[in-house]
Amino acid sequence: HRPAQDDHHQPVLSRRGGQGEGRHQRVRRRRAAKHAKAEITLPYRALQTLRVSAQTGREPLHYQAELSYQEDARGAQANAIGLGLERRFWVLKNEAWQAVGANTKIKAGDWVRVELIIRNSQTRHHVALTDTVAGGYVPTDLELSSTATPTLKKLSATGSFAFLERQLDPQTPRFYAEVLPSGEHQVYYFVRASNAGRYLVPPAQVELMYAPNSRARTASDQISIQR
Repeated sequence: HRPAQDDHHQPVLSRRGGQGEGRHQRVRRRRAAKHAKAEITLPYRALQTLRVSAQTGREPLHYQAELSYQEDARGAQANAIGLGLERRFWVLKNEAWQAVGANTKIKAGDWVRVELIIRNSQTRHHVALTDTVAGGYVPTDLELSSTATPTLKKLSATGSFAFLERQLDPQTPRFYAEVLPSGEHQVYYFVRASNAGRYLVPPAQVELMYAPNSRARTASDQISIQR
């Protein structure tokens, strides 16, 4: 798209009264430049080269390009810019948390701890951490749950104190830190396996709320819940 040129500077005559006689004074008025805005959407496969140029060589040209796409979450890979993020699962067996591996069996009714590990090389401000819950899991606040046993409540530490704000949404739990010191930080939340089946777990992500270019995400996961 091309921005419109500035209107030409036109001299304008105005009349001023002064001591009984009229005077004409030439006043130059600069009209505000009007910039045309346009949005062009092109399919990626059809886009080879897009050339943008100004109508004249005298005016600056500004443009912003955005790329949006849909991703198959089944093949989502981990990536990181300025931060690091890892996700692990633990299942409660014999009153202890056991790491969930390829051969670990999770049954309907089991308690699972989700661990999110944030690695940070320097102090950050206003950090947002978001996860996505698998379809067969139900997030639960163990302090408020009437089904959590005393033993389970003793094992329900929530991790880093930096993430003081916690929102256990049924689908996307969110955690916020106003200040995140450098180092490694763990955040835990707890879910209960409810329905048998095999489920996709989309990536978790962490980002700076006011500088979203600093961000990281995990890979997607698959979980199985048995009857």
